[in-house]
Amino acid sequence: AVMEQAMLYGRDGSLLSDLRAKHAARKNGVDFELDVLLDKSVLESTIKEMSTTFNSTVQDAQTIVDVSKTAATYQVQSKIYAADAVVGRAVDIRNLIDAIVDAVEQDATSRTIVAKWEETQPGSSDADSVMTDCQKIGAYTTSLSQASAAQLANAWKAGGLLSGLQVAPGESISMLSVLGDMTEEEGWQTAEVIGSDNWTEEVGGGASQVASTLYAALLQAEVQVDARTHHAWAPDYIAPGLDARLCAAENADLVFKNPYDKPIYILVQVDGSKEKMITVEVYGAPLGYTVEITANKFVDSEPTKAAVVQ
Repeated sequence: AVMEQAMLYGRDGSLLSDLRAKHAARKNGVDFELDVLLDKSVLESTIKEMSTTFNSTVQDAQTIVDVSKTAATYQVQSKIYAADAVVGRAVDIRNLIDAIVDAVEQDATSRTIVAKWEETQPGSSDADSVMTDCQKIGAYTTSLSQASAAQLANAWKAGGLLSGLQVAPGESISMLSVLGDMTEEEGWQTAEVIGSDNWTEEVGGGASQVASTLYAALLQAEVQVDARTHHAWAPDYIAPGLDARLCAAENADLVFKNPYDKPIYILVQVDGSKEKMITVEVYGAPLGYTVEITANKFVDSEPTKAAVVQ
């Protein structure tokens, strides 16, 4: 009806009166009264959609582990930090809808309506206090300088899968379970490894270096180690007695358990292009003391090929 009035304005009188009406309209404008119709279902859906912009979910200050992996340079970069708490806010949708409906019904559409919302305070808001129980309590570094291309690729893959692991109090972790099926279909490569009595090749060769570096870091953090298999002889990338062999076929696994009443976190740094090293870090509640690991080599020998008797 309003559109029809606007279209017919200046057309329903004499020529002179119409010209005068059009001139006045161009100069001063013409007000047409609008009928305001309110669709409550559309109003409600619109407000709900808009409220998602303002609403926020309550969140305590928490520990965040960020892991980035770059395949081209065999890099794994990991960091741990505390995220600030977030106050929960929720717009009172029903109250806002009622206020808008009331304004429309009272023909007070120019009225300013202020939305009300409810706040929920987080239980823990101090990010610094979160990190109090998340200090570095163990760390160990081994060199990748002697690793082959395939060993390097496998060490990078293993480090990326391990990094960011959170272990709850009393929880046990199997390194083989963390790595999953070590097959070529899963992206693992065949590489040289120390076998039961000689050098051999296995899919996933190089992952044991990550397990060995982890084992040494766990010892420094005094984390409970329930299963560990050493190599037939000490690999040259780590001090004697600190190596850990992985081989699913031989049930050679590294299994450890969090003995503390707070979570522990495992972070891995892998640099396969420049520094050529792996670092495994263990974070948890401070021990109150430091642990130093020493190892002595008593015998330095490698197996030789067995003689063939004919």
